[in-house]
Amino acid sequence: MPDQWRVPYMFLLSFIFGLYLMASTLVLFAIAADENSLFVRAGAPSLAINTYEGQARMRGLIYMQARGSGVRTARRPAGRKVS
Repeated sequence: MPDQWRVPYMFLLSFIFGLYLMASTLVLFAIAADENSLFVRAGAPSLAINTYEGQARMRGLIYMQARGSGVRTARRPAGRKVS
């Protein structure tokens, strides 16, 4: 058991991290949904949300973005002392 619980600090960090995830997902969605983006002009498949295939690809892209963000934050940075 820890000597002290820092619940307000954890709630603040969780809230800030949630805002970051929401904003990055919205930016990713806006870029990926644009049919005239640099990615489409470079030859990447279109993620237009007006087709079933585009919707499925968009869901996969957003899932991978959210999954990757969670994995990157699950580990404690090396050398940092837990208090």
